[in-house]
Amino acid sequence: VSTASNPRITLQEASDLWEEQTKKESTANNFKITDRKSSTVSTIEAKDLVYSVDIEGIPAKGFVRIVRTDSNIYIFQYFAETDKYEKYLSDIEGIISSVTL
Repeated sequence: VSTASNPRITLQEASDLWEEQTKKESTANNFKITDRKSSTVSTIEAKDLVYSVDIEGIPAKGFVRIVRTDSNIYIFQYFAETDKYEKYLSDIEGIISSVTL
């Protein structure tokens, strides 16, 4: 997402906007943010939102990592069935940590 249309949007505002839009557009009634924390991507501050949701009756867990640079907002998203979430999480973290912004 380019910040050119709104260069003053903060990282927190981008995080809040993702949450608001996701809740609004989710077809699942049980989408819920379960944790919020700070992290980094390429040494740049990021926000993580961990969430739970049922997808067609299957419990799922996921997270988004949102990072803002001078010109863009990047959103990394991962989700899996709840019982498989931890199994692949370290691989996903490895992939995100290899990104250079």
